[in-house]
Amino acid sequence: MNNAQTVLVFGATGQQGGSVARALLHRGWRVRALVRDPFSAGAAALAARGAELVVGTFEDRAAMRSAMAGVDGVFSVQPSSPGGTVTDEQEVRYGITIADLAVECGVKHLVYSSGSATGETPTGVAHYDTKAEIERHIRRLPLAATIVRPATFMELLVMPGFGLDEGRFQFFMLPEGRMQVLAVEDIGHLVARFLPRRRGLPARRLRSPATA
Repeated sequence: MNNAQTVLVFGATGQQGGSVARALLHRGWRVRALVRDPFSAGAAALAARGAELVVGTFEDRAAMRSAMAGVDGVFSVQPSSPGGTVTDEQEVRYGITIADLAVECGVKHLVYSSGSATGETPTGVAHYDTKAEIERHIRRLPLAATIVRPATFMELLVMPGFGLDEGRFQFFMLPEGRMQVLAVEDIGHLVARFLPRRRGLPARRLRSPATA
């Protein structure tokens, strides 16, 4: 691995972005992270591992452009409306802006984290349809890109509301149904493995085949 290679990771203090940042650092990549608060515990932990912190937000196009300057790759993930922190329109705008800036800055490879139910046919669920809109925009760009559609994260299933803390499990599926699940840490391992191999190739979609 060439230590000169640098990746800008969005959401690096969160679940997916943090997983990607840790995996890349472990493999010898230089990681640059856009963070809102460089003094937060998450940001401090990244810096301690060797990541370069750039202060900015998804609303700050100039900061994102500055953070993207000179990087080889970008991992793009945005907050989504179910989290209650952004609107659907903001999520789409953030994803499109990152992709456009990747083209502008000459990024060799963009990796976008979408959703497992995202596709060409609208689902009527904004959580997925917003990501489909971002995917369509990425595929129209002159940009080497990989789209990952992670399944349901195992970590979510132990949160209050799914019932496991009460000795049962409730989810929106048939009792005899099967579901894809994925550990959030696996996102980082996946991205770190294929990111250096996909430069210069057209967009490709990957899905987790794991079921449970």
